Amino acid sequence: MSAPRLPRRTFLGRTGALAAGALVGNGLTGCAAFAAAPSPAEQLAMDSSDALAAIRSGRLSAERYTTTLLARADAMADLHALIALDRAGALAAARRVDAMRASGATLPALAGLPIVVKDNINTRDLPTTGGTPALREWRPGANAPSLQKLIDAGA
Repeated sequence: MSAPRLPRRTFLGRTGALAAGALVGNGLTGCAAFAAAPSPAEQLAMDSSDALAAIRSGRLSAERYTTTLLARADAMADLHALIALDRAGALAAARRVDAMRASGATLPALAGLPIVVKDNINTRDLPTTGGTPALREWRPGANAPSLQKLIDAGA
């Protein structure tokens, strides 16, 4: 007994979807276009390793991830957990990472990973108050060595 014949369009549609699913399921490089970009909720659920892998593969842009995290910071602003937020700097750094990835350049280990820096760690670009109102406008001349290592690694 022979199998029923499928219309050509149905056959091609089903086999194409199966082939795409197999490629994505096998994690083959260059197939990131088949995988849907993670939703904001999925991005917020990612740990740093997952986020870095998604950015490195092109499944998620560093700019989109940074925008999601900035929106989360805005939504949680009533907690007063952040003294300063460098939106422009974070987005500019994310765009640089996306441009590097698009050009095929080797990305640093932490490329695209936004970080929060405690207010007692010297940051050249932001006030470092240590929670002291008298230091509200003080800006150190250099980043703390621990912070600089993260920045050098692409964070």
